[in-house]
Amino acid sequence: MRVAGGFPAILFGTAIAIVQLQIATGLQPTEISPIAQQITVRIDGAGTGSGIIIERQDNTKEKIYTVVTNRHVVQEQGSYTVYTPDGKQYPFNHNQARQLPGVDLAVFQFTSNQSYRVVEKGNSENLPLGTTIHIAGYPQGTRNIRFLSGTISGRETNPKDGYAFIYTVNGFRDMSGGPVLDEQGKLVGIHGRAITDPETNATTVYGIPLNTYLSRVIFAL
Repeated sequence: MRVAGGFPAILFGTAIAIVQLQIATGLQPTEISPIAQQITVRIDGAGTGSGIIIERQDNTKEKIYTVVTNRHVVQEQGSYTVYTPDGKQYPFNHNQARQLPGVDLAVFQFTSNQSYRVVEKGNSENLPLGTTIHIAGYPQGTRNIRFLSGTISGRETNPKDGYAFIYTVNGFRDMSGGPVLDEQGKLVGIHGRAITDPETNATTVYGIPLNTYLSRVIFAL
């Protein structure tokens, strides 16, 4: 009786362990890549780069989308166009982009009757070194998105322009403003800077943690 009654409990416990293991290991890159493609936009015009669909407001006829990108992507005066994942184009002007105080970030909005995916926000605090991350964006001169993976390799204790994340991903020019996603496909940062040491020729790649954006965006919108 005790053996027969205990067997399902053993199976149940095993099932829980399997589910917990799946959660701990996260998604495969092939599962995160489609998420990156759906929430990343291309920016072209007076400046070029990438951006992330981070908020959506619904009204009676159209949806208002908020895009976060790097300030240096949209700092030049003039006209811009945001290209959404379905290939549609939405114009905006330099004056419509709001710079966030003290960091290399800006936000702007566009309206559409189309439904676009909004990135799910993760937690950028206390990500341990070695955490797997993924970045996406549109390199200069191409309409094709790139998706790259690496790990968090360091943190700046006194970051310049908000760039606290250091990671082992060699991004391409104009991927600035693209997402940094964690192992669950959630946004943990905004990609945006690479610095090459002239003596060693080594390149260090940086991103801005999501929590830095969240602490400042209230002043922009």
